[in-house]
Amino acid sequence: MHLEDSGGRVEQKDHPLRSRTPLFAEELASLPPVDAVFLLGSSAVETYLRSNGWGRKDPFNDNFPDEVPKQYERLWQNNCPMYSNDVAAVCGGWHFPWPDGDFPDLVDSELVVWTMLDAEPWIEVFTKGDAFAVKQRVT
Repeated sequence: MHLEDSGGRVEQKDHPLRSRTPLFAEELASLPPVDAVFLLGSSAVETYLRSNGWGRKDPFNDNFPDEVPKQYERLWQNNCPMYSNDVAAVCGGWHFPWPDGDFPDLVDSELVVWTMLDAEPWIEVFTKGDAFAVKQRVT
């Protein structure tokens, strides 16, 4: 599969670049966004969606008739680095459900890095096999 690239390039180096800003890693759990639960959840999730008139590929929004996904979304937002002020970058984990609707297209790809510090544009690098794609996001 070819990953659509919105600009940028990926360079693989033997040694990391040096920076004036020291960075450190902190391992955290990455909760899936509601769209991932809808898309990839169990048959019980599919039954729940059907009972609410919703499809697996329909992105979550305020029109969903039940409160449970809204409650989960608040929990997810408390865990998501997008809503944090002290994260420089994310390596791995779930990707963000941006308004452009490409979340399902990237489910089979691995999020390599997602920039946060002084963001916009937010830069995401994905890989699938030997292919890389760079996404630049603005809101």
